[in-house]
Amino acid sequence: METVLITGGSGLIGKHLTLMLLNEGFEVIHLSRKKNSTQGIRVFEWNPEKNFVDTKALNEADHIIHLAGATVAKYWTASYKKKLINSRVKTARLLFDYLSQNQNKVKSFISSSAVGYYGNGEDQWLEEQEKPGNDFLSEICLRWEEGAREFEDLNKRVAIIRTGIVLAREGGTLPSLNKALRFGIAPIFGGGNQYYPWIHIHDVCRIYHFALSNSSVSGVFNAVAPDPVRFRDLMNSIGEAAGKRKLNFPVPPLVLKIILDGFGHSLLNSLRCSSQKIEDAGFRFRYPQLKDALRDLL
Repeated sequence: METVLITGGSGLIGKHLTLMLLNEGFEVIHLSRKKNSTQGIRVFEWNPEKNFVDTKALNEADHIIHLAGATVAKYWTASYKKKLINSRVKTARLLFDYLSQNQNKVKSFISSSAVGYYGNGEDQWLEEQEKPGNDFLSEICLRWEEGAREFEDLNKRVAIIRTGIVLAREGGTLPSLNKALRFGIAPIFGGGNQYYPWIHIHDVCRIYHFALSNSSVSGVFNAVAPDPVRFRDLMNSIGEAAGKRKLNFPVPPLVLKIILDGFGHSLLNSLRCSSQKIEDAGFRFRYPQLKDALRDLL
């Protein structure tokens, strides 16, 4: 039985992925700031700000899945921007430093990233070889991925998962959008014509499992469904799946900027991301179409 160490295991993807890997026969352990047992698994403590990590976790790990990172869905003050980067980059550096200085049995390092890497792609299909955008989210993702690639210098297999907007019942974007629909209002960010790179929570966890289980999988992969839709169409589909009558309510870019600063601006980016590379590697989506995903979730 191989042991998978997950950072950020208490997050939305981390919780679902932990259960999936346990069901697939893996031993799963977490690194967390609080040493509390969750989901019946062992939790080891770390504190990246103090450069502390319980090395027992790293000594046990056969694979590391790096999901740690502060949420981007907040107002971006200067101090919070620093936290967004450090929570991804400094945490990876802490792991790298220990593995580079000590014997270990880690075979692979699988790191989360995000489709925010691309910036605003407008209507262009975005494949993994595209250059990064020029906004702050792009900078975060670029530095995130640079930190992950360093593990190749330690002869570890590295896979980077550029995750889209995860749709799930209990967290992420969908509950917030569905909540507005309960009041008969569908918020439409900007003109609503921007492409929205969604993915079902089950499929994104299956992509991580696919990358973990296939030693030939390395490099960068978009974790998005094959059917990106425009934001306005997404809201219409959610309303239909939930059986809700609604009134589309445009939210001007200026309002988003005032309320959410840089994060609000990122909601206007159009990301028509391609899933072709992960499919060419042999992955098959359980929920390739939005209507099927929403039917399952709602």
